[in-house]
Amino acid sequence: MSKNIDRLRLYVERTPQVELALNSLIRGYENLKNEFVIITTKESEAALGEKLEESKQAERFEVIEQATVPTFPAKPNRLVILALGVIAAFAAGGGVVGTLEMFDNHIRVSGDLTKHFDIVPIVVIPRIYSHRDQHSAVLTRFVAIGGALACVVIGLFIVDQFYLPLSLLVDKTLKFLFIRMG
Repeated sequence: MSKNIDRLRLYVERTPQVELALNSLIRGYENLKNEFVIITTKESEAALGEKLEESKQAERFEVIEQATVPTFPAKPNRLVILALGVIAAFAAGGGVVGTLEMFDNHIRVSGDLTKHFDIVPIVVIPRIYSHRDQHSAVLTRFVAIGGALACVVIGLFIVDQFYLPLSLLVDKTLKFLFIRMG
């Protein structure tokens, strides 16, 4: 029995040391448990992020190279449209004038008199222009020139406002001409 008592006394004396070791082990276990929870949480978040990344692969954009502003439009070719518009306008104007002249039955020259009545005139009286007729002709020319200038100014304004500022248009035109010439 004395061996048992000595052994129990030894256990009792070692109890604080064992308790310290046990507390140290418990603390280590708690730390490892907390680290394990943190690591598993991060791992699950990473797996979730990877799944979201894979599912939204088509929605992810990366800018590889910055876009540059084009120097001229790809479509529509405005010069071709402008040229076709001018040609169509002249064709339509010529068609209207030709149609009106074709259906006009007024007698203006001696040939019209011969054509309509089979009569050859003996004398053709020339037209005598009065002061009023001359003034009217000058006024008509002035109005025509003024109207043409107004159309040019309005056209330049429309080009400046809706197509390209005139300074840039002049620069591009000069560059184009000098490249063609040189």
